[in-house]
Amino acid sequence: MGFTWGYQLSSEKFPFLTLKIVQPASYMDEIAVRADKRVKGVGTALCKAYLKQAQNLNMREVVLRTDQRNTASMKLFSKNGFEPIPDDGIRGAVYDPAFENRIYLKNNLGGKE
Repeated sequence: MGFTWGYQLSSEKFPFLTLKIVQPASYMDEIAVRADKRVKGVGTALCKAYLKQAQNLNMREVVLRTDQRNTASMKLFSKNGFEPIPDDGIRGAVYDPAFENRIYLKNNLGGKE
């Protein structure tokens, strides 16, 4: 029906996130749900399972990137506690340096920053 995967976030791979996230952090690289299973809770279940696994691995935050124009993914991630990573720049949040509409979100797993 769907899948998700990720890995421990590396400062070398994401230098523009340095000092904007709390380490150790996990990067949710992808989440996908088969078209005929969307809007049935599968994405939410996958997201919750990923967050739980990250907590079990003692991660302090989970970070991901999505296209801000994708209202379905923005709604899914917001519903699961993800918020834009704040930035002091003009846009007020961290965006991918190579793709102007891809925003970085984080969930601090209920911990303190």
